[in-house]
Amino acid sequence: MEYFIDLHCHSTLRPFGNSFSKKDITNPESKSCIWYYDKPVLIDKLIDITTSLAQYSQADFTSATKGKVFLLGVSLYSPEVEFFKNKLGDGNFDKWVENAITNYSEERIEEINSDNYRYFTDLQSQYNFLLELNNKTILHKNTKYKYLLINKITDLSKILAKPNEITIAVFINIEGGHSLGSGQPNFTNSAEQILKNAETIKNWEFKPFYLTLTHHFKNDLAGHCRSLPDAINFLASQEPEINEPITPLGFKVIEKLLDNTNNKRILIDIKHLSTQGRKQFYNLLKTNYATENIPIIFSHGGLNGLKTFADAWQEIPDNKFNNWDINLFEEEIPIIAKSGGIIGLNLDQRVMSSKAELKKAKGNISKFKMKFNFSKLIWNHIERIAEILNENNLPAWNLTALGSDFDGLINPINGFWTLEYLTELETFLNMHAFNYLKTANLNAENKISSEKIISNFMYKNANNFLLQNMK
Repeated sequence: MEYFIDLHCHSTLRPFGNSFSKKDITNPESKSCIWYYDKPVLIDKLIDITTSLAQYSQADFTSATKGKVFLLGVSLYSPEVEFFKNKLGDGNFDKWVENAITNYSEERIEEINSDNYRYFTDLQSQYNFLLELNNKTILHKNTKYKYLLINKITDLSKILAKPNEITIAVFINIEGGHSLGSGQPNFTNSAEQILKNAETIKNWEFKPFYLTLTHHFKNDLAGHCRSLPDAINFLASQEPEINEPITPLGFKVIEKLLDNTNNKRILIDIKHLSTQGRKQFYNLLKTNYATENIPIIFSHGGLNGLKTFADAWQEIPDNKFNNWDINLFEEEIPIIAKSGGIIGLNLDQRVMSSKAELKKAKGNISKFKMKFNFSKLIWNHIERIAEILNENNLPAWNLTALGSDFDGLINPINGFWTLEYLTELETFLNMHAFNYLKTANLNAENKISSEKIISNFMYKNANNFLLQNMK
């Protein structure tokens, strides 16, 4: 049974955020249920296109089943207080803006703004939220649904192909090392407590597969990259610790997570990590972990179009990619490939394209042309990564997978609004691959069919990576 795999999405953020006001998480008609289906209608799409705010659910599990996404990496994330305690103040207008951006309930926003809010406690609450419906059948419109949290990838076809029931397999990851309790403004955990929290998640029944060490703001573990547009950065500044290296505490957390005693290792995701931090981490794997074959994960992003770290933030003519250093430099691609790693490509149009390339994609409003043009933004990354690997005499088509970041407050590429639309994305990516292969100059071993290229991206690469590393 072939299906699609998404390495990184935020299926719990909206339902958990709404569960503070609507407690019926078992009711698929309630926004607090992870099965709540909110397919975007025309007005939703127009709002999205004009404001870059997605007012609909992108990664609910019902949309996943409709899009053949039967293996999901669901990311738990404790919202950083800097998003909510910002320059807008703490009045009704502030709450209205925050609700419009996040689609959290007012009660959830008040909880994050309260003096009692704690990152690690919130992380544990989100984990418990996922546990509540784990392996429980939900009946909705005469269809039975179920999700299963997993620790290991074995023969999932036996799990997912049960008659008369649609089942999704879910593995957990964590976005932001701050979720371990570090870096919270006006509250300080000891280093010992943060390391104890890291040990706690390693002993969850369904431990996280990977964790991003950093996210949007200062967290005392490592510096982060710029990730927010200027308007949001003005309201909630990312400047403290931006572009700084990994801290001594950060190295201790990495050591704790990578310790594989009793097969409890949690891998490190380099997304959001500063360029200094990424270089330190690559060197750490070459030295302290040289014999352990630890793969590098970049779970949800793309290329920045620049050759080396030394080229950071340069403007280059005809760059197809967003040149921010949160995206990968070309010199990083062979490093990740040789580690046995994986690159999950994001479906956020701002992250995945330069302003000029995005303007070109928006140049036609016919339904077919829109989907063709916006899927090209993703294909550009698949193609260029393959060419870099080919130039380095490495397998060209085995490194990229899908890491949509759906429901992670992204602006999805037009035409592919939710997980439900991934079957169409596969079709359009196949067109781009077919066209590319007509003139591609590739090593003999990298000359495979367009169907195999896109199957690798949508399913096989992630499946092989998980089989190798979730044992």
